[in-house]
Amino acid sequence: MTDMEIVRRLERLERDYRRMKTIGVTAAVMVAALGLMAARRPVRPQAESFPLDPLEALQLSPPQQQLPVPFRVFKTANLWNQLLLNTMDGRVWQIAFTVDRNGVRALVPINSTPLVTGKDALVGRFTLYPTDNIWTFLLVDQFSGEVWQCQFGIEDGYRWLKPINLASQGSR
Repeated sequence: MTDMEIVRRLERLERDYRRMKTIGVTAAVMVAALGLMAARRPVRPQAESFPLDPLEALQLSPPQQQLPVPFRVFKTANLWNQLLLNTMDGRVWQIAFTVDRNGVRALVPINSTPLVTGKDALVGRFTLYPTDNIWTFLLVDQFSGEVWQCQFGIEDGYRWLKPINLASQGSR
């Protein structure tokens, strides 16, 4: 390489260095400005109960609610019991099953009275949401917003459906 080629390369390097320095200063100013803007923006609080494990999140979230089917089975925390829901009229049954050859298998009504009838009974109107109590679900009318406590259990007296009424402001 000749001396002239070396000089040209050095000039190019110096020119490129000046450009990079200008770009670097501009980038540093932009980063600082973005930092100031971000510092002024209110931070949305994160949910403290959000699971860190994605598999745990999948286990806690209820099934998709907008399924166009008249009957749905909902998993419970009890290994041998599931809930069957008529999504059109809100009737609920407890499904009991076993692997024991002589064990009890039954479809037991929790709520045998339709909550809506006729033209109001539409597919997907009702759904169930699990609660932290393994024996309790919330039955929700997705059209009216009404909510019922759905209790299931091994014995007859522990299976029932009761409305959750809107509380007045004075009853807090």
